[in-house]
Amino acid sequence: MDNLKVLRLKPEFIAGFDSTKAEHAIRRLAYCNYSNSLLSSMRKQDLNYEHISRFKDDGQWTGGVVCSTMVSLPYYAGGIDISNNEEPYYVDFGKIESSEYFEDVTADVFVQVEKEPGENMFDYFSMLPTNTILEKQAEIVGRLNNFVEQLFKEVKAEKDLFPELKITDKDFVFSNWEDIYPYINQWFETEKGQEIDNRIYQEVYSSGYTNLWFDEVHSKRSLYFPFYFILPREDGPKRKIESKKHYELSCESFEHALERMSEAEDALFNNFTICPSKTLHLLLDMYRSWTDLLRSTIREYQSIIKEYDQLKAALVQFG
Repeated sequence: MDNLKVLRLKPEFIAGFDSTKAEHAIRRLAYCNYSNSLLSSMRKQDLNYEHISRFKDDGQWTGGVVCSTMVSLPYYAGGIDISNNEEPYYVDFGKIESSEYFEDVTADVFVQVEKEPGENMFDYFSMLPTNTILEKQAEIVGRLNNFVEQLFKEVKAEKDLFPELKITDKDFVFSNWEDIYPYINQWFETEKGQEIDNRIYQEVYSSGYTNLWFDEVHSKRSLYFPFYFILPREDGPKRKIESKKHYELSCESFEHALERMSEAEDALFNNFTICPSKTLHLLLDMYRSWTDLLRSTIREYQSIIKEYDQLKAALVQFG
């Protein structure tokens, strides 16, 4: 706890902060590879001018990420410049900690407990692998990033062999593997474009990327299938029901998640409609399965909330 601090945006700055833009920025940055060269450039304050100008012109960050930029760049996208001089990419954690925009809420969000940690708790301070979904996602996304970045270099080196792709020197600005999406659309009607699409599809499929959500759901069954863990069974373990507030808050969180996933599914469907590629088809099926599951989970929570008193009484009667 001596080395841990939790900061939150002060209430007086919330009105001027666009959390939607910040969330979009951090979700995109979360797929970027960690960059030791960025860390070195930050210390020397000699970042590549192209990275800076592109970020200032269109908000796209292409210089890799380090821990502090995962905070400073999304806040900047949302309207909060922690650097106070339009240089969020040079912000370190000392600057974040002392920023006038944040208040220390560490004491409000942590409570010391004496009980032993449960089976799903990990000692992150040991830096040992935890085999969590997030670790698997990081490993897979790193693999896809490296694949697409190498593909960009390969295609650019051979651009004269494929004039139908209409590649210019300004193409292939890389930040993460999703940068390939526009090119899949652009090249799809060419033979080379469909070959590239098939290669990307095979890489995404074999990586297990599109099944990560499935693993996540079944690692937290009580969260996604709550009714099963309430329904009493004569030959089963003793069941318990949480507070009604617990189910209401969980349902609200899932509704927000569904809204975000549905927007992503709609955007992907629009792309797939004009470009029925294998890569986009694979990703669209992933989103469809994920959003269908979220709708099912929300219906379970809504039913539990509606029939809460009866369910609780039935559990008491069942013993």
